[in-house]
Amino acid sequence: FLIFILLPYLNHIGSNIHLIIHYLGLLKCFFLYDSSFIEIIHHLLQYYGFQMLFNSNIICYNPDSISVLKKLYYILFTSIFNNIKIYVPKQNEKIRFLLDICTFIFFFYYRIQFNYVIWFGDGFIHINNYLLINDNIKNKLLAIISFKILFNIFCLMNVYWGYKILNIIKYKIMKSIKLN
Repeated sequence: FLIFILLPYLNHIGSNIHLIIHYLGLLKCFFLYDSSFIEIIHHLLQYYGFQMLFNSNIICYNPDSISVLKKLYYILFTSIFNNIKIYVPKQNEKIRFLLDICTFIFFFYYRIQFNYVIWFGDGFIHINNYLLINDNIKNKLLAIISFKILFNIFCLMNVYWGYKILNIIKYKIMKSIKLN
């Protein structure tokens, strides 16, 4: 949630806000409670990406790069309602269903933007430019190839999880219709 609150203030790569968001993202990579195998893989890949992507010595302001970077960071927020659901007792079906709907809305709103920028937009152009100015990365070609693979994996995971979320919502709606 803190990442979501801070992102509108991310105006410069390498700023203090970027540093805080980066470390919150790294911390999130270790939230592995109740994780499936694919979620653990996702968190490991996410950690790898965070480690490569950030360098506090980069001080640049490119509105397009900032926009792409924000889309990357916004997807970290999309699981918050699903995480809150863990603390809601199973007998509170209406609250849990409301949290599922919130997960659905935020997941599809932000993850579709992410997938669109990566698969159909100029996301890779801005990521490549960012990697090229990052002095911490010694092998630029390997980094660019790694990120193309990494972000395509993230996009495929978004499709997979989107399908799962749609099935959960469909099941709960059908269950509700049958009960009424």
